Amino acid sequence: MNNNENAKPKIKLKGKSLIALLICAAILLGIVVYDFVSNKSSCEMTDVAMGTVVNVKLFGRGGDEVLEKINEQLDGAESSLLSWRVEGSDIARINSGAGDYVSVSPD
Repeated sequence: MNNNENAKPKIKLKGKSLIALLICAAILLGIVVYDFVSNKSSCEMTDVAMGTVVNVKLFGRGGDEVLEKINEQLDGAESSLLSWRVEGSDIARINSGAGDYVSVSPD
């Protein structure tokens, strides 16, 4: 048996293919380094609001403050407008109206 028959085929890259591969590797490395150096981050919040699991993921700086505002908005909407459990909310008043016209908040 000849050693050439059992040898794995070698992959030969021609000039243009090698250059294209190196350019792709350099671009990928640049993206990774940029993300690391630019100090961009992500933050995430998972909560239950209005009987639904809410998952918010933000990318970039200042995300913690924005997540806090989102959470406040969800809590406010659930407690005053959209909760069927809170007496006096729009949904509770619509449900208790049983088909009658009910005025609701413009929000």
